[in-house]
Amino acid sequence: IEYPEARHEMQPKDVDEVLFNAMLDTCCRLRDLPRLESIAMRMRELEVTPSPVTLGILVKTYGQAGDLQKVLRVWEEMESQRERANSVTYGCMLDACVKSGNLEKAVEIFQGMRPSGKHRNTILYT
Repeated sequence: IEYPEARHEMQPKDVDEVLFNAMLDTCCRLRDLPRLESIAMRMRELEVTPSPVTLGILVKTYGQAGDLQKVLRVWEEMESQRERANSVTYGCMLDACVKSGNLEKAVEIFQGMRPSGKHRNTILYT
């Protein structure tokens, strides 16, 4: 992960959200939250527009860490990405809410999927 980090330091105009998502996903897999937050901050500094994939990675990472406050903060901050999120991202969000004991928020999000046209699959029901 050091090479891509060095690349965005040396050539900030050549980085895009795909590179940042790869680094964020690596941090998620390594459970390296301090580095993930540093990379997310750098993404904002360089004004790289996050995608729905970025939202999914952040929700998944914070959810796995059991930090519902950060999950909810990211969910609210990234409203435009949330509108284009898929059922996997919604599943990560529901999982984070349920695992942290916030069933009310999980139900709210689940019920909000239908009006917004989000696909609710069998996995989301279980």
